[in-house]
Amino acid sequence: MKLKHKIKPEYLQILNKETEFTYLCDEISNALETYDYLIEVPYGTILTMEMVLGNVSSPYNYFNEV
Repeated sequence: MKLKHKIKPEYLQILNKETEFTYLCDEISNALETYDYLIEVPYGTILTMEMVLGNVSSPYNYFNEV
């Protein structure tokens, strides 16, 4: 199961919304559609998630289950 199906709805809503960071949101969405496990996601994409979605204590907190 891809990470796109595991992300919490509030973060998915931010990614789908029109923002001034459309390129960054596309980068995150592509990673979520590509990878099955969070450990496979490049660190740069994790940093982009923190910038766009907000900083959480752990990247695992963006997801319902990982």
